[in-house]
Amino acid sequence: MNNKNNYRYKSTLKALFAFLSILIVPIYTIKFGTIESPFEYTLSNIGNFFGHNTSFVLWGIVTGICLAMYLLYTFKKLDYTNKKSRGYLIASNVFLLLTVLTPAMKDIMPFIYFIHVVNSILFPLFLIASIMLFVQYFSIRNKRFGKLAYALLLATVATPILMLFFMGLNGLVEILFFVCISIFLLILNILLDFVEIRIPVSTFVKSRKNYNKKDKSRVK
Repeated sequence: MNNKNNYRYKSTLKALFAFLSILIVPIYTIKFGTIESPFEYTLSNIGNFFGHNTSFVLWGIVTGICLAMYLLYTFKKLDYTNKKSRGYLIASNVFLLLTVLTPAMKDIMPFIYFIHVVNSILFPLFLIASIMLFVQYFSIRNKRFGKLAYALLLATVATPILMLFFMGLNGLVEILFFVCISIFLLILNILLDFVEIRIPVSTFVKSRKNYNKKDKSRVK
């Protein structure tokens, strides 16, 4: 009984910690992104033009860690251990870190600025790729919820892209991306709670063999 209570207690703590980590992402992004006008400046501009470099680097580190922790928590719910997906997640964090560490001074350091832009593009691409692979695995486990997850992920990606098309690149579009991805990951975890706990393959095979043996003995 004590083991069950301890397990529930630990599970509750993990869920609470994961929820707080994903909650930090949109709140911290909005807080940093509104230090200056997000309608006129990107997050990189705010970090580099107004002396908020340290705050910008800190935001990038905290945001990357929180996203990684919540995604790993999500993966564990389905015992998802795909190395490529985890590799993409690590790569996205590296590119986010490089983005906030690389100066975004186009007029002064154009080549360094180009590297900054490349890193800032690769970060969301690798993050979405990691999530996409997990959603693909989820859809195999549960087709109905998997299709819903695909649709939600598409809406999550499409929303900031449409905003980018109409408004151009600014801080508001970037803030919207982090808000949308956070909401999607929260909803994805709710969907996962409706999926039954995965039965290990070895257990399934053993039970199937035992069933076949019993069935054959009955025939004899």
